Amino acid sequence: MRDINTTYMMKNCWSLTTEPHKLWVQVVRSKYNYLDKIIPRVEKKSKMSNFWQGICAAWSLVDPHIQWRVKNGQSIRFWYDVWLPTQTTIIQKALTFIPPVELFKTVRDYITDTREWNIERLQAWMPTETLEIIQCLHPPIVDNGSD
Repeated sequence: MRDINTTYMMKNCWSLTTEPHKLWVQVVRSKYNYLDKIIPRVEKKSKMSNFWQGICAAWSLVDPHIQWRVKNGQSIRFWYDVWLPTQTTIIQKALTFIPPVELFKTVRDYITDTREWNIERLQAWMPTETLEIIQCLHPPIVDNGSD
C-alpha cells in the first residue's frame, strides 16, 4: 500500500511541475508560495498539510528526472537549471570561478547573432566534454515558444 501511495504522490509532484493550469495546482502553489516558479522548490514547512508532507517525501524521487525542454531559451537558467541530457547543472561542471554577472544568465544569452552556441565565451569555464554536449544540441530559437 505504501508503494501505491508513493506512486500517487510522485504523480502529484509531476503535476505540480507540468500542469500549472489545473486549479488544485494553483491552490497548492499559492499556499506554499511557488506561483512564479515553473519548477517549484519543494521543502518542508513548519505548518504543512498531510498532502504537502507526502509531496515532500516523494519529491526526491521525482526531482532527478526533471529536465528542461529548450525552446526559446529565455526561461532556463544556463548555469543552475538541468537542461543538458547529462541530468546535471552546468555549474557542477565548472572548471573555475564563474563571474557573478554570468551566473543568472539564460540559455538564450549564450547564443550568437548567427544563432549558434557561443562556445568561445564558455571555453574558459567548462571542460571540453561539456562543451561538446552543448554543441550537439540545437541552439534555442527566439520564436520557438516558451521553454
